[in-house]
Amino acid sequence: MAEAAAVEMELISLAIRRLMEENRHRTNSHRSSDADADADADDMQLLSRLLSEVESTRGEQRLNHSKQEDGEIIETNLEAERENNVERSEMKLKTEEIVKELKEVKKQNFITHCLVSAMIILTVAWQISEVSFILKLRDGLLSNPFKSLATILKRKTTSAIQHQIEATELPHLNIPALPHVTLPDFDDS
Repeated sequence: MAEAAAVEMELISLAIRRLMEENRHRTNSHRSSDADADADADDMQLLSRLLSEVESTRGEQRLNHSKQEDGEIIETNLEAERENNVERSEMKLKTEEIVKELKEVKKQNFITHCLVSAMIILTVAWQISEVSFILKLRDGLLSNPFKSLATILKRKTTSAIQHQIEATELPHLNIPALPHVTLPDFDDS
């Protein structure tokens, strides 16, 4: 739209210049009365005013057009900055979410490692007990099951009795020392 107005202004300016040139040619070729000369001078002044107004209007349009372009550039810069700010805030939010998720995963990994370690320890203990049981079987522990049962019960009861004895022991009594008395020697002879 601004381009069409600029083209129209250019056409008007060109038309006014042509009229001024034609008017000059007429006045140079037809030197007539003073009234015609005064009218021609008035026409020339009118045309020159019109031309100066067209030029000033064209300058204002250029100025407005450049201001609009500057405004558009500023607006596009502002829009780009807003978009960048929005993108930065979105990136911050995404980064915060990623950090949260990483912390959760790290916590889950720690718990998983602890559970796996406990399972390994329990499995090793169970395997050791199985191996010791197999070795006892091989050494003949269960060749006579009644004898094996009796030894197990005997161990349990003796250890329980020993614990009871230790628990019920009397406290040490302080008995005063007996004086040392010497007895006379008796002769058998």
